[in-house]
Amino acid sequence: MGRQRPNHRGGRKAHKEREDPAKEPITKPKKSFNQRIAENPDWKPRDPRRGRSERSLMEHRHKYLAPGGSFDRGQQHWLQKTETMIEGDTYPTDFLPFTRNAANVVAIVGQDYPGEPGDLPVFCEDDCKVVLVSSPPPTAEDESLSGPGGLGKWLEKCLRPHVLAAFEELGPPSFDIGRFPEVFSNRAQFELIRAFARVKALGLAYGPAEAQRSVDPALHLGVWERYTSKPIITGDSRQNDAPVDKREKLVDALHDLCGVVKAYWLPKIRAIVEWYYPGQEWVWEAMHARILKHLGRNLAKYPNFDFGGMITTLAVKEGGSEKIHVDWFDNLNMFAWVTAVGDFEGGDFCSPQLGGRMPCKPGSLLGARTRFLAHCCTPVAGHRIVLTFFVDSCLFERTMRKL
Repeated sequence: MGRQRPNHRGGRKAHKEREDPAKEPITKPKKSFNQRIAENPDWKPRDPRRGRSERSLMEHRHKYLAPGGSFDRGQQHWLQKTETMIEGDTYPTDFLPFTRNAANVVAIVGQDYPGEPGDLPVFCEDDCKVVLVSSPPPTAEDESLSGPGGLGKWLEKCLRPHVLAAFEELGPPSFDIGRFPEVFSNRAQFELIRAFARVKALGLAYGPAEAQRSVDPALHLGVWERYTSKPIITGDSRQNDAPVDKREKLVDALHDLCGVVKAYWLPKIRAIVEWYYPGQEWVWEAMHARILKHLGRNLAKYPNFDFGGMITTLAVKEGGSEKIHVDWFDNLNMFAWVTAVGDFEGGDFCSPQLGGRMPCKPGSLLGARTRFLAHCCTPVAGHRIVLTFFVDSCLFERTMRKL
């Protein structure tokens, strides 16, 4: 007999031992994204596309989100299976004829919609469904208050006939509150948390908290036309209240934070807006032209503070807005888009006028007509960073008057 070749792997006996079903393999339970971040803030998820440059990643992202691309096709298939429509009982006109007055909001909600907002029923228990909540069609009397296309009665005398006709053709949004689950990836959330942590570590300077909303202050980044006669980069973006020796580093860090938002968050918000409320591109282009006319040089130095016309301003805060309020500087016919990241519970969006509340988990997106509806959020437990994307009403109205 010839010499038998040795089996360095243990032979058949060892092979059988490895396959013995009685010996269960020892496995560690998998940790969620939020658990890993809580244990180690520097933890970074493994990039499945290692080796690609930032440019090629951006090209891939634009191709994915392009009209008719994979995102559009997948979204259409997904929405057909998961979308749920809920209709309210009455068309809420409570705050259409009123000027900006926080005390009126609290008094009207307390009288007409008694009870705690946090005790309202949940619109939908399934967190994996797209939920759209709408009020019934307005009556002729309701339309006389809301104006052409839901634009606002006060603008009817300020805008030219062709602009009013364009808004009448566009019409108001088809829903008042919408919740879209799992829109943003774990990587997008991680990049945002890391960018915000860097800003905080540098000694971020907040402006004063808005007492009618919350005890927690908020940053307003980007561009608006509030308190001025032309668009400006917000004071929070320029960190006017920060010490002079820290200001430049803080502005650069906030600029990087807005760069993360523009790369990972805005393209998907735009895709959802174009899907559900199409035909607004001419409005965005007109507002963006006004912004560039007055801020072209400044935004050339800080391009990430330019969100385009679909969004002009981003509010960032920790916690939530627990006091019932109306966003007077938003627009009746446009959405504010809200999303949150972190390891938290609570923060449900409450609407007493529509009679319910909407949970919004990390990575989900919520759109609401916040100038149309009084709202607040339920108490938050844990660490929650909330982003609110909106169009400044002063910039919008002055742009439309010039057309």
